[in-house]
Amino acid sequence: MRTAPLRRRPVSQAAVYLAFYESLSRSLLLQPWWASHVVFALLIAGALGDAAGSVLRLPAEVLAKRLQTGTVATKQDGPASLFADTPLDEWLDSWGAILSRDMPFGGLQVCWAPGIL
Repeated sequence: MRTAPLRRRPVSQAAVYLAFYESLSRSLLLQPWWASHVVFALLIAGALGDAAGSVLRLPAEVLAKRLQTGTVATKQDGPASLFADTPLDEWLDSWGAILSRDMPFGGLQVCWAPGIL
Protein backbone atom coordinates (compact mmCIF):
# COMPACT_ATOMS: atom_id res chain seq x y z
CA MET A 1 0.00 0.00 0.00
CA ARG A 2 2.76 2.48 0.79
CA THR A 3 4.37 2.09 -2.63
CA ALA A 4 1.23 3.11 -4.55
CA PRO A 5 1.97 6.89 -4.49
CA LEU A 6 5.46 6.20 -5.82
CA ARG A 7 3.96 4.27 -8.73
CA ARG A 8 1.38 6.93 -9.53
CA ARG A 9 3.92 9.73 -9.77
CA PRO A 10 5.79 8.47 -12.87
CA VAL A 11 2.58 7.27 -14.49
CA SER A 12 0.82 10.62 -14.17
CA GLN A 13 3.90 12.51 -15.36
CA ALA A 14 4.27 10.16 -18.32
CA ALA A 15 0.59 10.51 -19.19
CA VAL A 16 0.86 14.31 -19.34
CA TYR A 17 4.14 14.03 -21.27
CA LEU A 18 2.67 11.71 -23.90
CA ALA A 19 -0.60 13.63 -24.17
CA PHE A 20 1.24 16.91 -24.84
CA TYR A 21 3.69 15.19 -27.18
CA GLU A 22 0.98 13.50 -29.25
CA SER A 23 -1.21 16.59 -29.46
CA LEU A 24 1.62 18.99 -30.28
CA SER A 25 3.38 16.71 -32.75
CA ARG A 26 0.14 16.10 -34.68
CA SER A 27 -0.62 19.82 -34.74
CA LEU A 28 2.88 20.71 -35.89
CA LEU A 29 3.01 18.07 -38.58
CA LEU A 30 -0.14 19.46 -40.20
CA GLN A 31 1.82 22.59 -41.09
CA PRO A 32 3.86 22.34 -44.31
CA TRP A 33 7.13 23.63 -42.87
CA TRP A 34 7.04 21.33 -39.85
CA ALA A 35 5.97 18.39 -42.04
CA SER A 36 9.15 18.79 -44.06
CA HIS A 37 11.22 18.95 -40.83
CA VAL A 38 9.78 15.96 -38.97
CA VAL A 39 12.70 15.36 -36.62
CA PHE A 40 12.76 18.97 -35.49
CA ALA A 41 8.99 18.95 -34.92
CA LEU A 42 9.20 15.79 -32.82
CA LEU A 43 12.13 17.15 -30.80
CA ILE A 44 10.17 20.32 -30.01
CA ALA A 45 7.01 18.36 -29.15
CA GLY A 46 8.97 15.97 -26.92
CA ALA A 47 10.77 18.76 -25.07
CA LEU A 48 7.58 20.73 -24.47
CA GLY A 49 5.73 17.58 -23.42
CA ASP A 50 8.43 16.86 -20.86
CA ALA A 51 8.21 20.44 -19.58
CA ALA A 52 4.46 20.03 -19.07
CA GLY A 53 4.88 16.69 -17.31
CA SER A 54 7.60 18.02 -15.05
CA VAL A 55 5.04 20.19 -13.24
CA LEU A 56 3.62 16.99 -11.72
CA ARG A 57 7.10 15.73 -10.86
CA LEU A 58 8.17 18.95 -9.15
CA PRO A 59 6.77 18.34 -5.62
CA ALA A 60 8.30 14.86 -5.49
CA GLU A 61 11.67 16.23 -6.61
CA VAL A 62 11.63 18.98 -3.97
CA LEU A 63 10.68 16.47 -1.28
CA ALA A 64 13.41 14.07 -2.39
CA LYS A 65 16.00 16.86 -2.25
CA ARG A 66 14.88 17.83 1.24
CA LEU A 67 15.13 14.22 2.39
CA GLN A 68 18.62 13.91 0.88
CA THR A 69 19.87 17.09 2.53
CA GLY A 70 18.27 16.30 5.88
CA THR A 71 15.99 19.34 5.87
CA VAL A 72 13.04 16.97 6.44
CA ALA A 73 13.53 14.03 8.77
CA THR A 74 10.96 11.58 7.35
CA LYS A 75 8.73 11.17 4.32
CA GLN A 76 5.71 11.66 6.55
CA ASP A 77 6.91 15.10 7.71
CA GLY A 78 7.69 16.28 4.21
CA PRO A 79 4.36 16.73 2.41
CA ALA A 80 2.83 18.77 5.22
CA SER A 81 5.66 21.29 5.17
CA LEU A 82 6.31 21.11 1.45
CA PHE A 83 3.69 23.57 0.27
CA ALA A 84 3.56 25.69 3.43
CA ASP A 85 7.29 26.33 3.83
CA THR A 86 8.53 26.51 0.24
CA PRO A 87 8.83 30.00 -1.26
CA LEU A 88 8.04 30.57 -4.93
CA ASP A 89 11.67 31.21 -5.90
CA GLU A 90 12.66 27.79 -4.54
CA TRP A 91 9.91 26.14 -6.61
CA LEU A 92 11.10 27.98 -9.72
CA ASP A 93 14.76 27.10 -9.08
CA SER A 94 13.82 23.44 -8.64
CA TRP A 95 11.69 23.46 -11.77
CA GLY A 96 14.54 25.06 -13.72
CA ALA A 97 16.89 22.32 -12.56
CA ILE A 98 14.40 19.64 -13.59
CA LEU A 99 13.91 21.23 -17.01
CA SER A 100 17.62 21.59 -17.69
CA ARG A 101 18.18 17.98 -16.69
CA ASP A 102 15.19 16.31 -18.35
CA MET A 103 14.03 18.40 -21.32
CA PRO A 104 16.88 17.45 -23.67
CA PHE A 105 16.25 13.76 -23.07
CA GLY A 106 12.49 14.30 -23.27
CA GLY A 107 12.92 15.61 -26.77
CA LEU A 108 15.31 12.87 -27.86
CA GLN A 109 13.57 9.83 -26.42
CA VAL A 110 10.53 10.18 -28.66
CA CYS A 111 12.78 10.25 -31.72
CA TRP A 112 14.77 7.20 -30.61
CA ALA A 113 11.68 5.09 -29.98
CA PRO A 114 10.35 5.05 -33.55
CA GLY A 115 13.90 5.05 -34.99
CA ILE A 116 13.77 8.54 -36.49
CA LEU A 117 17.30 9.49 -35.40
